[in-house]
Amino acid sequence: MLSKYHTTPEVLADRLRRSRHPIERRSLFAGRTVHQGYPVLLDTAHLCEHMHILGPTGGGKTSLAIETLARQLIALDDGPLVIYDAKGDSGLFNSVLHQGHLYG
Repeated sequence: MLSKYHTTPEVLADRLRRSRHPIERRSLFAGRTVHQGYPVLLDTAHLCEHMHILGPTGGGKTSLAIETLARQLIALDDGPLVIYDAKGDSGLFNSVLHQGHLYG
């Protein structure tokens, strides 16, 4: 089970990959439930299509959702990753580029 304490997306990806539960091994950490704090996992099988993330301006879509999932996917090294960012967020670009260099 994932800890309630904050950790990096790479650490979460590694812990999920080493889990004894098959569903966890093929999942990404997407967040926690509001009331109980249970982990919310995203099965990577659902990523064979597209992902649409909605929210208000400044709501954290890029830093809390896109960047976190992208960093986990890069750490998994399980295939290509394409991110289309129409606003051209340099923070997202630099973070993902750095992650790509770390994991080759």
